[in-house]
Amino acid sequence: MMEELAPAKINLALAVKGVRFDDFHEVDTVLHAIKLADSVYIDACEETVFSCNDISLPVGAGNLAYDALQLVRRYTGITRGVRVQLLKRVPAGAGLGGGSADAAAVLRGLNRFWDLQLTAAEMHWLAGRLGSDVPFCLVGGAARGRGRGDELEPLPLLPETWLVIVRPPQTIATGAAYRAYDAAEHVAWVDVTGVVNALHAGRPEMVWRRMANVFEPVMFPLFPELAEVREVLADLHVPALMSGTGSAFFGIAASPREAGRIADELHRLRPQWQVWITKTGGGTQ
Repeated sequence: MMEELAPAKINLALAVKGVRFDDFHEVDTVLHAIKLADSVYIDACEETVFSCNDISLPVGAGNLAYDALQLVRRYTGITRGVRVQLLKRVPAGAGLGGGSADAAAVLRGLNRFWDLQLTAAEMHWLAGRLGSDVPFCLVGGAARGRGRGDELEPLPLLPETWLVIVRPPQTIATGAAYRAYDAAEHVAWVDVTGVVNALHAGRPEMVWRRMANVFEPVMFPLFPELAEVREVLADLHVPALMSGTGSAFFGIAASPREAGRIADELHRLRPQWQVWITKTGGGTQ
């Protein structure tokens, strides 16, 4: 049996530039991999079997990991069986790219397991067929994403940074978040280029000052508990930002001990919120 990790991502900056010709939104974002990850296990099997430990997720079409398995089979013409087991740790509907990471892990894993020798260009094309965040999750690291988020410009990694991930009970569908954005009368300006420049300069403290997410002011009135997460983290003097379209936030900690202190305070103040301690990650290769 082979294991392929599926690291989640955070958005250090996220702006929306309008609607494209294909009805997708044009985005400008800075993505960074983190260590919090699902696992994909691949093993030989007479039939094709897909399973997932999260009973809230489908075990067929609609689960991006399953969709990736079927896409690889169609693209390569392989008909022999395989067993794919998905162990979820990254919460779904949280803006952390968990489903996209799972799909990317299946692509990488099957390419190795079946020795397909697919090129980087083929892998990127397959990833783009599955979703806007899958191409980034395929390679990980740090990147500026334009277009649908799949036109990637590699960026320098942050120095290893401890993070506290906080998620209130809400699950937010990406489509619903974009509909809310489209209906908003006013949207915030996000200095994506400023975050990019801070990464190139090796100035993480400038990243924390400039990071912003256009969806925060859009979603806070609709989901007051999202605003509450931001307020609680601010009261704890933690630089923080909502990732993607939510509902998870990431807070910056100076050390693992500081991350533990923040997590303990959050558990005490809001026991209904989910909290993870993790750190920034690198590439998947």
